[in-house]
Amino acid sequence: MKLFERADSDEFSLLPHHLLELNDLNKNYFRFIGELITKGLIDGVPINLCFNKIIYKMLVDEPITGADMKFIDRQLY
Repeated sequence: MKLFERADSDEFSLLPHHLLELNDLNKNYFRFIGELITKGLIDGVPINLCFNKIIYKMLVDEPITGADMKFIDRQLY
């Protein structure tokens, strides 16, 4: 099973796969990805991440509004 899928928006970005089960194995995969990102930040290595803007807003504790739906599903928006 894929961990990520492309968001249905105008720009390329990744979201967690909508059919993904959050079991211990998948949680370990996400943790490992987080550790890789952290290692890159600490070492000053640029990492080209294409995560969806919603994920970034959640990381910095910004409120998510209805207008943010355009970053997930342009048809629904």
